Amino acid sequence: PEAGIHSASISPDLKVYPQPANDYLQIDYNRDFDLIEIRIFNMCGSLTHVIKEEENLSIEKLENGIYSFQFIFDKSVEQRMITIQK
Repeated sequence: PEAGIHSASISPDLKVYPQPANDYLQIDYNRDFDLIEIRIFNMCGSLTHVIKEEENLSIEKLENGIYSFQFIFDKSVEQRMITIQK
């Protein structure tokens, strides 16, 4: 056995649903990580929204389309492509 070696989680184990989304997104992640902000980019790469610390994210103001969501945690950054379909 290898003493002193521990497997540490280096991922927030991010889950974002439903997909496609229409009025909200549910965000689940490992609580050992702090979610600092969420950045939303359109398909042209322009930053459209910055949201602070949300777990149930309203997306009513977003038009139909595909967006890149960047989740900024204290220990990592995760990115997900989310389809908005109303």
